Amino acid sequence: MANPSCVLILGMHRSGTSLIARACSESGISAGPEDQLLEAQADNPLGFYENQHLVSLNDDLLQQAAGTWYAPPNIGEIDSTSAANKTRTFVEQQIESSIGQVETAYFLKDPRLCLTWEHWFSTLENPVLLAVYRSPIAVAKSLAARNAFPLLIGFDLWEFYNRRILAALKEYGGVLVSYDALQAGTQTLEEMLAQLAKLQVSCKPDLAAGLVSPTLMHHHSPSDDQAWDLMSESQRSLHDYMVDLSQADYGRGLRDSEPTTLKSESTLTLRLRDYASALSPLATLRETELERESALELAKVRTHERDYSLATLSRREKEYSSLITAHEREQQEHKKAAETLQALTQDHKALVQVHGEEVERFKDLLLKHDDLWDTLAIRGGELEESEEKAKFLFFRSPRPLQLFSSLSSRHLPSFSGSFGASTV
Repeated sequence: MANPSCVLILGMHRSGTSLIARACSESGISAGPEDQLLEAQADNPLGFYENQHLVSLNDDLLQQAAGTWYAPPNIGEIDSTSAANKTRTFVEQQIESSIGQVETAYFLKDPRLCLTWEHWFSTLENPVLLAVYRSPIAVAKSLAARNAFPLLIGFDLWEFYNRRILAALKEYGGVLVSYDALQAGTQTLEEMLAQLAKLQVSCKPDLAAGLVSPTLMHHHSPSDDQAWDLMSESQRSLHDYMVDLSQADYGRGLRDSEPTTLKSESTLTLRLRDYASALSPLATLRETELERESALELAKVRTHERDYSLATLSRREKEYSSLITAHEREQQEHKKAAETLQALTQDHKALVQVHGEEVERFKDLLLKHDDLWDTLAIRGGELEESEEKAKFLFFRSPRPLQLFSSLSSRHLPSFSGSFGASTV
């Protein structure tokens, strides 16, 4: 069985890559373990879907080339050997140990990938490129709101990142989606995912339906905005080219040539580094401010959780006090019951003793009864023997009978009457 595809999401900062990543996740493409993803922030409340180790690694690669995300290095300034070792380690430790054990596609998302993608494509198995495009004016204004960057810096960053995206598309192919077209309804997330499915990425496009919301559209500006006049001819030309490319079957109709008006990339890099050297403290301050705002929001949440926990604890303490009182009452009743049981036990023991004595007396009476019954049997036998002798003496001859009658009439009237009746 072939290894699952890895979707590499490329897009300039503030270009809607989080929405694209969410659509991938909803369709069954794994973002990786949730505990490794960056937490949502005020400027991205639905989450970034970015692996924090991936972001740290990309930052490290840029810093080794004396660059940052807002002051990117030139092509070739990142050491390939070092990058290969680090990306390979990441794949082994973060992907193969978790995502790779599941027979499903997964994605990596970080805007810095636009600057480091060459070093990832050589490491990943079955990589598939998913590029995201957004209007330069919307991106520049969003950066101004988040990082306090002047629009000119935003435009230059937008140009640099999108030229790197274009280079990746030309070398490896892939899918290009326009965030602006998604908002306008001329493109859909389901169609985008269907294009990925054509590239052997396992997903369920229908599950991403309904994710696009007008409330996610920040800092949108029409083409006749005054900011448009601040853009260079190179940037306008690249914008038109990227719009046409994204509309041409989601980037599948890529032309071989680039706009001829694009300025030198090295010149663009020098401009960005010059901007960065002057505005780096401001950018750091702005990022710190955003972190502080996020921390304050988190503090509010934690304070609410604390207050709720304290209220719950207070309620539980009252319930506990009631339970203690009830328990003490039950203990008193149990003590009384135990004393009653002890008294009844003593009475029972006394009754058992009396009963034993009565049983012994009854046994003695039974023995005496048996003795009397034996005596009665003996006396009964003697009586029968006496009656036989009496009958022989008094009833076998006339003379003894007359003598008996004479004696009985004088001395035994009742006995005479009894036997006289029997001789008649």
